[in-house]
Amino acid sequence: MAGKSKEKQRPGVVVYFDMVPTLQKLSAEAKAAVLMAALARGQNLYYEADFNSLGDLADRVRAETLWESYCPRVDSDGEGWKDGIIQRKYAGYCSGCRSREEQPMSYEEYRGWYLGMEEMGSEPL
Repeated sequence: MAGKSKEKQRPGVVVYFDMVPTLQKLSAEAKAAVLMAALARGQNLYYEADFNSLGDLADRVRAETLWESYCPRVDSDGEGWKDGIIQRKYAGYCSGCRSREEQPMSYEEYRGWYLGMEEMGSEPL
């Protein structure tokens, strides 16, 4: 049997309907720039968008304004996705503890441990 598979990558980002009025005012180039910035931020967990290459000043301003309101939502959605993974892993950890008649650590402790292991580059349980 092959070794453990790597943790799934976040599958994408959400585009919200309340963005449509602003998106409709953007050129195709600006729409693409906002979308690509969102995908980069969602995949890499950090990305500073730069819309200075957009030729039209109105496009730059609208894209930057849209990004400032959208970026925190991309981050929040990513945190929710990660929390879902940690919660599922915690449930498995607790099940294993019960089968061994051990007392599991609290969710908060487990979450801190999990995130610490992830930061060190180790694959958490």
